[in-house]
Amino acid sequence: MTWTMLAIGTLVFVRTSSFVAFLPPVSGKGIPGTAKVVIACGLAVCWWKKYLLYGIANPTMFDSLPWFAICGIVEALIGAGLAWLAGSLTSLASTAGNVLADAMGLNMASVSSLLETGSGSSVAQLLETLFGMLLFALNIHHAFLLLLHFSFVMFPIGTLSLSVGSEQIMDWYVLLGTMPILAAMPLLAVSLGGITVICVTMRQSPQFNLLSYGMPLRLLLGLVALIVLLPMLLGRFGVIAEHFRDVIFSNGGIGHS
Repeated sequence: MTWTMLAIGTLVFVRTSSFVAFLPPVSGKGIPGTAKVVIACGLAVCWWKKYLLYGIANPTMFDSLPWFAICGIVEALIGAGLAWLAGSLTSLASTAGNVLADAMGLNMASVSSLLETGSGSSVAQLLETLFGMLLFALNIHHAFLLLLHFSFVMFPIGTLSLSVGSEQIMDWYVLLGTMPILAAMPLLAVSLGGITVICVTMRQSPQFNLLSYGMPLRLLLGLVALIVLLPMLLGRFGVIAEHFRDVIFSNGGIGHS
């Protein structure tokens, strides 16, 4: 009985620690490693108590060490996959920002990311910060914890079977490639119009130099468009975030279980 309790606690900790290690913004550089360990341990204790209360179908399954090792690898992959699924929401702002930075000519310099371990353009970091604040305002960060909570129903400890379909999750991943471009389309249209004007002007008047005339005008048009259309862009991000919540928790009534 003691070994079963320790085995369950270890597997739960493996899943929660893997989830915390790869979930933005917890996975970023702004949170100390000690805090990450404390978060993972606190989450593990919550669900470990649940399993101790309700138990598992076959407590003797962990008596086999090879099976226990396989379960540990599976739990690590599940935690990382859940964190990747939740973190894909924040990648939308980064992708849209990099596209806009390329259109504005600001992709030559990079800034350290607040939400992730890498770096990106200044526009991407601005949109990531605003989108992160929007996620907290819409309480989407609660959905991240609920995603981990419902994972113990969808992927029970010690089993390799799924109790839910993956159609909605695949639908979400399909949208990841198109949603950032669609959200940034109005700003891309303004930047494209500015580039067209610059090219026509330089064609008609060769004395206008690309670096002294074209780049400042391109940057100015992009910044004005970003300031004017930023509320609409954040509104589209909010719609995408709510769609993410519906995709995860409206699939098969998971959100009501």
